[in-house]
Amino acid sequence: MPNGFLKRNMKFELSYKLENEIQFAKNVIAKLDWFLENGYRPRVPKGIDKNSSIEELESVVRGDFIVSEKIFMTIEKELTELLDRHEVAINKFFANFEYDVPENIKVYFTSYGNGGSYYVPNGMSILITNSILDILRIIIHETIHLIIEKPFIRENKIPHFQKEMVVDILCRSSLLADVIKDSKIQKVSEKIPRELIEKLRFKNRESLDYKPYIIEE
Repeated sequence: MPNGFLKRNMKFELSYKLENEIQFAKNVIAKLDWFLENGYRPRVPKGIDKNSSIEELESVVRGDFIVSEKIFMTIEKELTELLDRHEVAINKFFANFEYDVPENIKVYFTSYGNGGSYYVPNGMSILITNSILDILRIIIHETIHLIIEKPFIRENKIPHFQKEMVVDILCRSSLLADVIKDSKIQKVSEKIPRELIEKLRFKNRESLDYKPYIIEE
């Protein structure tokens, strides 16, 4: 569906499962050096590092899961209500992308990692300790990543922190003014060449305030 038109409303499937938590914890430990080298400070299971055994990791994760599962039950109810409230605006925004737009997004909550991560084609993980409004913002942010990763980011070989700038700019679209309050440009994001904005297949470019974040030639 590369015309950017959503035939049905986008649906977000929320989940929090022990087996996912164990895998997320393993992934964060495996990528810990990358996180630290790029200025991120991810949450990890307490007392666990690269030298810990699988048994030690799983024991800590199981203990954390008991507490976080109760948090998820509250998040699930409040977030579902928030997504329903902003459903029209969210779908109107994503209909502007002239790329394939997933209609079903799997949102996995976790106690580990950074604020949010995405998994092409239609998955993401979000730190369960975020506030409800931050979670909504992260969902929008990571969904944009999912849409533009293959046809735009990889196609144009855009480096990591310029990629983040593109997504930050899109999150600040006036179309999302009532959905995301005071969305900020991340400190790590880098300015981008003007040609990237020109190549971006987003129909309502007038809704984007990108000029302050363009590299001056």
